[in-house]
Amino acid sequence: MAEIIAFKPKTSIAYNNMLKFFKVCNNEATCAFYLDTVEILARDNKITESEKLTLRRVGRQKKEALSCAPGTYLYTPEMGQKKPSCDLEATLSRDGKHYLIKSKIELSGQGIRPDNYTDKEGRSWYYVTENAYKKLKKQYSISMECLLD
Repeated sequence: MAEIIAFKPKTSIAYNNMLKFFKVCNNEATCAFYLDTVEILARDNKITESEKLTLRRVGRQKKEALSCAPGTYLYTPEMGQKKPSCDLEATLSRDGKHYLIKSKIELSGQGIRPDNYTDKEGRSWYYVTENAYKKLKKQYSISMECLLD
């Protein structure tokens, strides 16, 4: 009499789905949620140990890539949000027409004026016009504090 042997798939469905989720993930908060989901799947034995380790690596790499992607990242300390690790830090100047940029990277170009001040962290300060800021946010990741007033 013949016996049918069921072969397990090489990877679990949950593993394949999580890989797809990490691929389309577009912000750090969502990526952190997916990383937590990986831990829950591993705890409930829905994925193997090697799948868990692979998904952790993929998720952390994606999260790191998102944190370094060019653009402006707003954060609100009053809401418990932490300051993202970015290349530059920006605040709108008092006149509302320029941005004050704090950077360890030396900046120069049209619309960028050094303030000739260096803070305790070794960052130089620059006054930047709106047009220069638009160009900088295409090149660098910029954190900006948003306060609830």
